[in-house]
Amino acid sequence: MARHPSFRLNLGICLLMLALAFTFMAGGLPPGRVAASMDHLLTFSPWVGYFQNADLHPNYLNGDIVSQQLPWRTWAQDEFGAGRFPLWASGPLGGYPIFANAQSSVLHPLHLLWILMPVGAGFGIILALKLWLSGVGMWALLRAQGLHPSGALFGSLGLMFSAYIVNWLPWNLSSTYLIFPWLLWSVYVWWTTRSAYTLALLVLFVAIAVLGGHPETLFIMGVATAVWLAGLLLTGLKDRWLLKIGALVPAVVLGLGMGAVQLLPF
Repeated sequence: MARHPSFRLNLGICLLMLALAFTFMAGGLPPGRVAASMDHLLTFSPWVGYFQNADLHPNYLNGDIVSQQLPWRTWAQDEFGAGRFPLWASGPLGGYPIFANAQSSVLHPLHLLWILMPVGAGFGIILALKLWLSGVGMWALLRAQGLHPSGALFGSLGLMFSAYIVNWLPWNLSSTYLIFPWLLWSVYVWWTTRSAYTLALLVLFVAIAVLGGHPETLFIMGVATAVWLAGLLLTGLKDRWLLKIGALVPAVVLGLGMGAVQLLPF
């Protein structure tokens, strides 16, 4: 059975962006690599006694990766491996919350995938997937609006390798922000076609954005999505607009409620 040309195009673009994402992260991929500034360890005992100027190193400010991101994944992996849900890490400083610490974002799909990999080796893979998913989301959004493939590819690569995505790639900002084009896509497709499955996907995307663990970024995305929706309304797509908004609101509320499971430990 012959594939539709648009399917082959979409598949080819997705594979291209996947290859570019992993090429970009090649320096931090296995074997024997970790996509983190491990020299930050030199600022802690006992190494700091031998490297007294380590805090002047340009990678010093990236220490959150070593002191937070990688430990969170390690603790979560240890707890899941022991058959327990990762509510608490008993070792550090007499105990430390994992699930109740929103930024550890235990239930984010990429972090659940990370549990299946070695923590260090999986870091670069997860960062590459963040790049890829943001690019694919932008491709879907631009193509849904009828943009020419070359323009859509240019815009997708622009988001993938934008300063915001790349600079915040190891942090939770990007775990939340990569959902942004998917949110806009689902709102646009629902608004123009009233496709029920995109409404269900909107619920999922909102929940994942909340589980990303960075409410500040989530708020900015929410405001921008509201502006996007207002633009759709003001540019002439007004047929049954009350019905469309009436369906969007409970979908967003349901997504927020699903993501709010992270509030339960409080």
